[in-house]
Amino acid sequence: MIHRSSMGIDGLDKAYKSRSAAAIHANYHWGAYHFIRHNGSGEQQATWFIKTLLNSPNHPKAVLLVIDAKYLHGTNSPHPTLPQIVDCVKRVHELTGIYPGIYTGQDFLREQLHKEHYDTATQDVFDNTWLWVARYSASRKALAFPEVSHPPWNMWKLLASV
Repeated sequence: MIHRSSMGIDGLDKAYKSRSAAAIHANYHWGAYHFIRHNGSGEQQATWFIKTLLNSPNHPKAVLLVIDAKYLHGTNSPHPTLPQIVDCVKRVHELTGIYPGIYTGQDFLREQLHKEHYDTATQDVFDNTWLWVARYSASRKALAFPEVSHPPWNMWKLLASV
């Protein structure tokens, strides 16, 4: 199970603590994601994300970490920038020793993470993260893999642990 724990620089998901405790009690594998927002630096948001996890009672030692980088649907809110996402991933790694995955939607992937070239630091971050692309549709026929001619990730994987 993967559940939102935090948003932006000070947002909390109020259901996170009780649901993580219930999931751990039921012996589920647990993951937490941070919804990165435009306000606040990537470093600030990563620090907040990890702090919220450390402040959760009975939190598991092994947690799948994810950065949720996508558009906030239904609003005209600014979206997170590529530098914010990269800085957030780097800071999570600095704080935990683990590179988080990046969760995004097909439109955000195609429009914001699809660049001809990346600087070395950005490509290094992408080389160490995994990608989870949300593909929602009411029709199976409408589900098509997003076309990205120069993806930042050089291979695609589905990871599972036992």
